[in-house]
Amino acid sequence: MALARGIPRNILSRSNTRSIFNGAPSNSRNRFSPTTNHPPLDNDVVRIVVISDTHQQHSLLKLPSHGVDVLIHCGDFTSYGNISGVRNFRRWLEQQTQFTDRIVVDGNHDQDRNNPDAIDLREEFSNISSSRSHEKVGSIKFLQDETALCANGRLRVHGYSWNSCKEDEFKGLPDEETPVDIVVAHVPGRLHQKHPQKRKKLHGSHNLAKFTLERRIPICCGGHYHWERGGVETTDVNDQGGTRLLTWFINAASKRSESSVHEPVVIDYNWRIRTVVNVEGLTQDNTMNIHFEEPFPSRIAKASFRD
Repeated sequence: MALARGIPRNILSRSNTRSIFNGAPSNSRNRFSPTTNHPPLDNDVVRIVVISDTHQQHSLLKLPSHGVDVLIHCGDFTSYGNISGVRNFRRWLEQQTQFTDRIVVDGNHDQDRNNPDAIDLREEFSNISSSRSHEKVGSIKFLQDETALCANGRLRVHGYSWNSCKEDEFKGLPDEETPVDIVVAHVPGRLHQKHPQKRKKLHGSHNLAKFTLERRIPICCGGHYHWERGGVETTDVNDQGGTRLLTWFINAASKRSESSVHEPVVIDYNWRIRTVVNVEGLTQDNTMNIHFEEPFPSRIAKASFRD
């Protein structure tokens, strides 16, 4: 990631790659597998399960049977945009009744490549969702550049369409007086051009990452790039000089091979203080922390984040 001219390199520090368990390093002994049945949460915490890029392999997923609130699919639930694949996924999704809400956005593989208008995804999901005012209400919500209330009103999720991802334009959020907890798009947010440790090129939308940080949205979920599955925790400095958690950027691509899938990503989120308290389903090798040594979005911190 390029730093602005004249900005010292220590403005943006990068810690060692790590996973997070309640703010502790990944060597915590208290972790449990996301495929198990989790203990109940108090009312301040919402448990979110994130998947993406299942490509008609959703039946291979091992989801928790209880102790969860919201399921999010970040697109590419089919392989070639065929109607039978869409309906098969929809039937599977209807069966996941352990979740209060199920959120879906579309990906590039959910359209017929030769005729993008051949499948009306909104119509396919319309018989299992309803609308009230400007926000969708119901158990299953297919979002295209719109916002949904979830988990009995404790969580506000904004889902972007594949067209928004393709154009790299992310608009339509509620005003800043209506805080959004999670942004979902098929393309993940990208904070820098190369992995700070591995020095490999990274993919995704820098515009989405910048926009998410500036709006102080705690979680940004995507997929699309299967080989870059992982998570980035961003932090900065609070008014007392301590560390403040900003946004978790998650690439939850699920497909591992033609016959296997990754574990889902499980996020525990305290909706009252708008903070992620736990992330599971990722490994130490594919998670990292990026720390801004100035409060974001200060002028210096924003300059250090320049693409």
